[in-house]
Formats: sequence, structure tokens, C-alpha cells
Amino acid sequence: MKIIGLFALLLSSCVLHRELPKPVEVREPEPIELHWARPNETEAPVEEPTLIAWPRKVLVVGDSEACAVGAIAPEITTHAVKVSCSSGTTIQDWTGRKLTSAIASAPGSDVVIVFLGGNNIVNEDVDGIDQIIDAIWKHGADCVWVSNAALFDKKWRINELMKAHVGERCKYLDSEELPLNLPDKLHPDRASARLWLNAALELMPKIYKEVK
Repeated sequence: MKIIGLFALLLSSCVLHRELPKPVEVREPEPIELHWARPNETEAPVEEPTLIAWPRKVLVVGDSEACAVGAIAPEITTHAVKVSCSSGTTIQDWTGRKLTSAIASAPGSDVVIVFLGGNNIVNEDVDGIDQIIDAIWKHGADCVWVSNAALFDKKWRINELMKAHVGERCKYLDSEELPLNLPDKLHPDRASARLWLNAALELMPKIYKEVK
């Protein structure tokens, strides 16, 4: 009987001294805020750059037609235009030093406009066009080749020959299609000179610069 009592006393002592488990803290989950952005609501607008056609440095070379249009250049364009011309000259006259000297006298020129062929209408000699264009390209300039007007109220076969020879290496202006007034059957009056040069300038490739 004493043994049973002792055992009961030990058992009750173990129960009284047993550590109870600590309660687990349960936290409520934090709410998640959802932000629904409308299209383009958070994106900065994309600004298109402002582009302008940049003035170019133009060299006009050739015979008396180049002299005629070059004289009125300051009146009609913001492009910087320099003229090197000699009346009575042919295509062949401009294949050597004459052209290279003209280019050297216009440093920085990035377009060359050629008025030649009027003094070749009879012999129809287009030899030398390649050399002229080669010199222009070597200079790193764009090229515009201007054909003859309807000299003596006629259309001339040399214009077709020049156009075929120039090919894609220069922009080509068919001057016979322009309403030019040639009082002496050879040279334009002032209004026609303006029209003629403007038509050539319009063929120049445009360079656009971004303006901030």
C-alpha cells in the first residue's frame, strides 16, 4: 500500500513539473495592394525629333549657262553657292585641271552642279563625262548634271547621250522639259535663270539635322 502511494506521489510530481508548450503566434496576412496602370499612364510621352533641311555648300561649274544661273544664286537660295564658269567651254575642257582647280577653290563644297553640253550639240561628243564625275566623287560631293535647254528652239540628241552616260551616278535634270525663255536662243533671261537653278537645287539630296 505504501508503494502504491509513493508511486502516485512521483507521478503527480512529474505532471506538475512538465513544461507546457508555448502558444504559437498567428498573424493575419498583410493586405496586398494591386495597382492597375492604364495604358500609357505611367509612360513618358515620346517626343519626335524636329528635323530641318540643312543648307549645303554648292559649287556650280560649266559653260555660259553656269555663269547665267550663278549670277542670281544669292537671290533665291540659302545654300552657299560658288560658281566657276567659262563661256564657250565643252565637256572635254572640264576633264582635267579646270575642274580640279574649281573644286579646290571651293573647300567644303558637298554638291557640284554641272552645266555642260551646250557647246557639244553639233559634234555630240560626250567623252569626258566619266572623268568629271570621278573627280566629283573623289571630292566626296553629290552630283547634279544639268542637260541643255531647247537651244535654238530644238531638242538635241546629245541630251539623250549625256543622260545615258551619266546614269545613276548623278541626279539628272532634263532641261528641255522646263519652260525656259532663251531670248538669244542660247541663254536664259533672269526669270528663267532663277527657274533653272531652282530646278537643279531641288534635285540635290537633302541632309536633315536634328534641332533640339
